[in-house]
Amino acid sequence: MPNKSIQELNKDFDNSRQQDRYLNAEQRTSVSLYLGNHFLKQKEVLSRALENTNTDEQTKIRICKNHIFKVCEWINGSILSSGADVKCFPHNETEIQDTKASEIANSILDTFKKDTKHKAKIREFSRDFTVVGECIAKVFWNPNKGKTLPPQMMMDEYGMPVQGPSKRAGEVEVERIYPWDLVRPEGAKSMHDAEWLGYEKMISVKELKKLAPDHADKISDSDDETYKIYDPTNGSYSRTKGKTILREIYYKPSSLYPNGYYYIFTKDVILFEGELPYGIFPIVYTGFTEIVTSPRHTSIIRQLRPLQVEINRCSS
Repeated sequence: MPNKSIQELNKDFDNSRQQDRYLNAEQRTSVSLYLGNHFLKQKEVLSRALENTNTDEQTKIRICKNHIFKVCEWINGSILSSGADVKCFPHNETEIQDTKASEIANSILDTFKKDTKHKAKIREFSRDFTVVGECIAKVFWNPNKGKTLPPQMMMDEYGMPVQGPSKRAGEVEVERIYPWDLVRPEGAKSMHDAEWLGYEKMISVKELKKLAPDHADKISDSDDETYKIYDPTNGSYSRTKGKTILREIYYKPSSLYPNGYYYIFTKDVILFEGELPYGIFPIVYTGFTEIVTSPRHTSIIRQLRPLQVEINRCSS
């Protein structure tokens, strides 16, 4: 049984973030270039080139012909137009039992696709794969989602029947993980062979206290603390209050962890830990272009970036 302290978990997490910090910065820049934000910095190469020509301030024109967007959308459209999907087929079409089993499995699969907004998720993951270079998801059972069940009757301390709290039926959730939030062990050669994978995200302090009421007093309220968050919609950073960082680490099933193991924690306290349900590792990862000697991947924008810079320079 693993017995890691909060200090050890935070150390593993912080060390992992340091080794991929340059790639994470490149991934954020790729999103900005894809969205057409090519002139975020005031003193970049193009501005200096215009200044060197003694061009008047009012006549300076910086043109952005966003070919990166066109190329990425062409690749993304090719992936989506292929119509790749998942369906269950009977192992033996002549066997009635196999046919019935495949029909039941397809019915469950169709319900799953409907509940998880499958087509919208596919579009999101395809764009992550093309633009950022990595597509990552966490698939897990969320007991706090699904249909609301009718409350059950309970007995109070006096033996009188009272109405209990309402509960959710729960459902399978597919959570999108941004690549710059992913962490992996130091020295890992591939994501497949990595001992564990994890990620972090921002969450409301009030919401986290509801999810972990036993540790509510140890969850620091960040109303007096400001966090700087990257906004992928515009490629810039924004500041927020009243939130905290939630970290999650998932160990794959191995000789040390036969059923796998997970930790969900903040920087101050471990909120949840235990074996993976049914020993299933929840994080799914794939990448666009493999980086030699690294388990991470990069996107087509790394090759397009110098070409786009020259196009913008010649057009301006």
